[in-house]
Amino acid sequence: MVSQTGQVALVTGAASGIGQALSSELCRRGHTVILADNDSARLARVTGQLAGFAGTAVAA
Repeated sequence: MVSQTGQVALVTGAASGIGQALSSELCRRGHTVILADNDSARLARVTGQLAGFAGTAVAA
C-alpha cells in the first residue's frame, strides 16, 4: 500500500457534511488538511476536533 503520510489536501465546505467527513478521514490517514468554510465558528470547532488525529488540520 502507498503511504499517505505527508500528503496535503484542501477541503472546502469542511465545517459540515461530506466536507467534514472527508477532512476527518484524511486526518486519520496522516494527511495535512487545509480546511475552508464560510462558517468560521463551525470551522474552528471542527479544526479542534481533528487535533488528536495522526495528520494536521489547519483552518484557512
